[in-house]
Amino acid sequence: MKCAKFNVGDKGQRYETHYIHVDTKEDLVFGWSNEPDKLAAAADLMPSAESTYTLDRETKHEWTITRFLRNAPFCRVCGIVRLASEKNKPCKGPTKMRGMESSLTTEESK
Repeated sequence: MKCAKFNVGDKGQRYETHYIHVDTKEDLVFGWSNEPDKLAAAADLMPSAESTYTLDRETKHEWTITRFLRNAPFCRVCGIVRLASEKNKPCKGPTKMRGMESSLTTEESK
């Protein structure tokens, strides 16, 4: 009986899927693909995966998908939502978040 030939390893694919191990909190590589969501969905099913994200090697975004927002992947670094065309501009790095209360003046809050 012959075993099927698998195309494994990093062969220059655009996306690299990572997962965070539940116990050790290590950031581990799960695999590589040219389709961003399929490997992330498979990695998300592993009991040892606390969370998963997919690194886009072209734009440097780290796309993550929550179980509640499967249709809206967003970058866990800058917060931008991935376009369906996958033609986002490069990641600009971490953003600063501020609460709504800090944007109100003291007279508006009364």
